[in-house]
Amino acid sequence: MLKVLRILDDDDLYRRIAPYHVKSDGIVSSAAFRTRQNPYAAVSVDLAKLTSPQETLSRARQPGFGVGSLVARVPRSLGLTVEHNPCPNNIAHSLIKGQNTKSNCRRMAEATEVIVHPDGT
Repeated sequence: MLKVLRILDDDDLYRRIAPYHVKSDGIVSSAAFRTRQNPYAAVSVDLAKLTSPQETLSRARQPGFGVGSLVARVPRSLGLTVEHNPCPNNIAHSLIKGQNTKSNCRRMAEATEVIVHPDGT
């Protein structure tokens, strides 16, 4: 059984971002938190204190991704939950869950800082 940690409001979360998730001005697009037009019901992220940006990138299914950092307080302030959900191949795996909306996606994107730029941006 993998140990589940409590995620604090000040904990950083890493989100893999594709090149098309970053606008020309360097700002993260709300597309990083939705599929086509629908917000994800559960957004997969990594708990930063258990991994590194490079490890997060190594789990991408294809090359060219970057990494954004979001503070757990942000999705919680939008009424979403943030919970540690470790997997055997990724102990840092966590989920942002709840009644996600397009507005929430936009707010989370605005609060996400690109720390590793995806290829092509």
